[in-house]
Parts: sequence; C-alpha cells; structure tokens
Amino acid sequence: DQPAEFSRAGAELTITPASPLPDGNPFQVEVRYSGKPGPYVPDAVPIEIGWIAYKGGILAMTRQLAMEGAAFGIRANTISPGLVVTAATRPVLADPVFHARALAKHMVKRLGTPEDIAWCATYLAADESAWVTAADFPIDGGTTKW
Repeated sequence: DQPAEFSRAGAELTITPASPLPDGNPFQVEVRYSGKPGPYVPDAVPIEIGWIAYKGGILAMTRQLAMEGAAFGIRANTISPGLVVTAATRPVLADPVFHARALAKHMVKRLGTPEDIAWCATYLAADESAWVTAADFPIDGGTTKW
C-alpha cells in the first residue's frame, strides 16, 4: 500500500489517497483557510476567530474522515504542532519579550524543532500506528495542557 499524497500551498491542504476507493471512485479532501494570523502584539497573543474555527474544523473533519474511511482501511489523524523554530518564525522569536513569553507557556522549556514534528509523522506512517485513528497529537511542549 502507498500512503496518501498531501499537497500544501499556504493554508490549503489536499489529501488524495494513493489508490481509488474499492468502488472505483476517486477520493479527495480539500481544506482551505482564507484568513491569516493577526499582527504581532507584544503584550498579547492574538486569537482570531477564523483561526480557531479553522483548527476546530480540521479536527472535526479528521474524526469524520476516520469514521467514514474506516470501512475502506483509511485512517486519519492530525498533528497539532506548537511554536516551532523555522525560517518563518525566527523573525518574531528574535524579539526577546515575545520569546520569553512564548517559552513561559511551555512545560518543556524549549521551543520545538521541525524534527520534533517529523518524529510524530514518522510514527503515524509506520506499521506500529496501525491501530491509531481519529487521534490528535499535540506536539507542543505541553503548551495546550498548561
């Protein structure tokens, strides 16, 4: 079996299984988010309703996809990364005030790396996760459980 293909352009995600469903019909899911995170505010972390709805919709869609896909051997899970140091986040993290406030909300006192997220994806792609579906993996240093 080949894994599904994922393509991402900005905030758009397309999921296409490697082969059609048993009835021969193609299967594709597209998720689009047209908003964008708000501006950086030193004294607060902005929470925008559009972003919250987008994330909630992804989680709900994944659970539904897992339920509907189960009969066809399709598993669906999500990875919810926390603040990860990347080329896109380095400029904001260069602000010592923002960096300190972000780190204060982590149980594990460091920011994430792309490798932290990759290990979770590796597990989900491995045979060892064959019994895992409809699950969300918050890889965020404990931030969401604070």
